[in-house]
Amino acid sequence: MNLHNQDREIRVDVVPGHRLFVGEEIVTSLDGVEDSKGVSKDPGSFVVTTLRLLWTSNRNSRRNLSIGYHTIRAISIQRSESKLYSARESLCLSCRQRGSDGKFEFHFTVRGEMLSQAGSLFATVVGMHRAYSSSRVYREPRLRSFVITNGSLNLLPGENICEIVEGVWNLSSENGNLGVLHITNIRVVWHAVSDETLNCSLPYLQMKRIVTQASKYGTALAIHSVYEQRTMVLGFRIDPAEKLKRIADLILRLCEIYHEMPIFGVWFEVDPQSQVTEPSVRQFKTPQEDLAILEPSPEMGHFEVEDPTPGHDVSPPPPSAPSIVWSPELGLAIEMPAPEQPSVSQLWKNA
Repeated sequence: MNLHNQDREIRVDVVPGHRLFVGEEIVTSLDGVEDSKGVSKDPGSFVVTTLRLLWTSNRNSRRNLSIGYHTIRAISIQRSESKLYSARESLCLSCRQRGSDGKFEFHFTVRGEMLSQAGSLFATVVGMHRAYSSSRVYREPRLRSFVITNGSLNLLPGENICEIVEGVWNLSSENGNLGVLHITNIRVVWHAVSDETLNCSLPYLQMKRIVTQASKYGTALAIHSVYEQRTMVLGFRIDPAEKLKRIADLILRLCEIYHEMPIFGVWFEVDPQSQVTEPSVRQFKTPQEDLAILEPSPEMGHFEVEDPTPGHDVSPPPPSAPSIVWSPELGLAIEMPAPEQPSVSQLWKNA
């Protein structure tokens, strides 16, 4: 099965150009955006999708970029004006790709007549990256997550339960664990009966092979997956054999249906109140992900986004400057003590 990795990669000069894959949607686009970090600084078309950012030179389509949201570590927006150049606004991206030691910097600049549309375009990039980062459970495996509440699966937006199978043994441990298998249109979730925090969530997006094969516990269902260039196999025993075959066929069929029209969990909608026609101002629907990882995997990256747009400041406010006063007792300038703290003269008396 084809695994989608373009949201996790940086691709340069792709031939014959960019192609959207199934399930990826274009959110907005703008022409005349300059790749100001590039050698030629060509203007080109800038496209925002639900999974990545695309840029293609207007002069040569072979000169292009594809930047997956997963690689973006920081976002900033800079505005400048000089006598030599007209006013311009730049989107600055700091990126890092797994398996690469280097850090990538990209600057996309809008100037001239298109400057009035730069604000909405760059705000869309920040919003889409935030929506992508908050919906990873749709696309990534989860172990020991908060996915079960009182024996019921915490459903994601757009997720539907297809079947719940009880009496399923997880064969990952030496003795096996008895639990329940939840099969949905997006993923397969298993949890132990004795401990709900002992669970795993595996999206169809990461499944490579689904087979029934022999094990030391008898015939078992084996789900092979590949994530972050690592292979993982989950084994489940279901009795009797007829039920095992039916469940395996069901998961295989749902996986095939999913790959025909994937659900990546990145939602957006056009704001009907917007007065801007090109590009449209977007209002984003971010799923409320309460799936806190109890034991995070070390390879999961941490994203820090610097968002200088009004109303979206994610940095803490700067601390207020302390009041400096002259202390005649010490002959020095000191920070004014708080009202509840003793004064310098009181400290001298108690010494």
